[in-house]
Amino acid sequence: MTYYILAALYDESRHGYDLICAIERERGFRPCPEAIYPTLQLLEDVGAVFVLVNRRSKRVYELTEIGGEMLAMYAAHVSA
Repeated sequence: MTYYILAALYDESRHGYDLICAIERERGFRPCPEAIYPTLQLLEDVGAVFVLVNRRSKRVYELTEIGGEMLAMYAAHVSA
C-alpha cells in the first residue's frame, strides 16, 4: 500500500478519500480506509509525507523529499 500511496502523491497533494479514488483509477482496485489511513500516519511519522490542513479541515498529504526517495527505491525494487 505504501508504494501506491507514494505514487499517487507524486504529481499532486491529495486528501485520504482522493487517494482512495486515485489508487482505484490508476491501479484497478479500491483500497479500504483501514489500509490507507494507518499507512498515511506511518508515512507522516517517518517524514515521507507532509500534512496540510485546508479550509474544510481535511488533511491533505504532500510528498516530501524523503517520500520521493522512498518512491524511487520502491520503483527500482519493483522493476528489478
